Amino acid sequence: MTELTIVVPIYNVQDYLEECLASVQAALVPAISAEVHCVNDGSTDQSEQIAQSFADRDSRFRVITQVNGGYGKAINTGMKAARGRFVTIVESDDVILPTAYPSLLELLRQDTTLDFVKTPYQPFTTDGPRPQMSVPPHGRTAADILAAPAGTVRPGTFLDDRLIFEPPAIWAGIYRREVLERHSITLPETPGAGYQDTCFSAMCFLNGMTYHWVNDRYYMYRVDRETASRHVRNRRSEIIDLFRFIRDNLERNGKFKNASSPYFYATYFRRLIWFMQRVRVEHRFNLFIEAYRSFNDVWENRALMHATQALLPGGEAVQFEQFWQGRHAKLYAA
Repeated sequence: MTELTIVVPIYNVQDYLEECLASVQAALVPAISAEVHCVNDGSTDQSEQIAQSFADRDSRFRVITQVNGGYGKAINTGMKAARGRFVTIVESDDVILPTAYPSLLELLRQDTTLDFVKTPYQPFTTDGPRPQMSVPPHGRTAADILAAPAGTVRPGTFLDDRLIFEPPAIWAGIYRREVLERHSITLPETPGAGYQDTCFSAMCFLNGMTYHWVNDRYYMYRVDRETASRHVRNRRSEIIDLFRFIRDNLERNGKFKNASSPYFYATYFRRLIWFMQRVRVEHRFNLFIEAYRSFNDVWENRALMHATQALLPGGEAVQFEQFWQGRHAKLYAA
């Protein structure tokens, strides 16, 4: 049986793809039964040919070509084709270290109550690495947990730490596929690469999936590609649609409850603040008004409002108060 499926969404990354796929290949030690789904999302450069060259030499690699549908559709295509017990994502301009998978997979093998593992990630540019992101405060590695007496380090949920509020970074982790399918966790198939990973991450947490947040460095995240979605500054109101997508999933699964709804809205607000900086100034006020209306449940329930605000760090809690009063001009002013 295939143990690990690696999904690589690909769109016009010919300058980086060879390095990316070579790093994946180097990490697939013989002990891991793996498949690599290279999903070519309508590339118009040489990306498909580069991916096919790996498939021609290595039977674990497979190229799936589709009409351009965006980042979310590309990952969903790879997930639907997956045969592995576990799945992970590698973005096609990034690089992974060769020690990536064995200990993370061993955590998932040994504890069937564990749904996913998450790790820090290392941003880098052509000039070198930058400080790691999303480092767990406890510092435990997968090896530390594996060496501990059975049952002494139990998986957590979104109630146990601050990981839900870290950047989504869905590629810096490995997931149990049957649990994703049980909760119908997919990415929205909106055009381009407009932060669809926010949905995947939030749904994993808020559906109550269990995880270990471990201090294993393996994912190198490129931050100097100018055409990457994080550099786009012409967004409008996609963030509202994304959180509607999340809420619809939670309601279908019966998970939009008293415990989870403050976390939903606190995550929403934090992402809204970040997203607003990707919106042209002339569109920000309209987004502010539309977002304000999407928080009506909070404004009408004082207990929910206080619970949401309590999850936010000091400065953001003040911003949330200003948002509620409808006068948080820093959200929509230049």
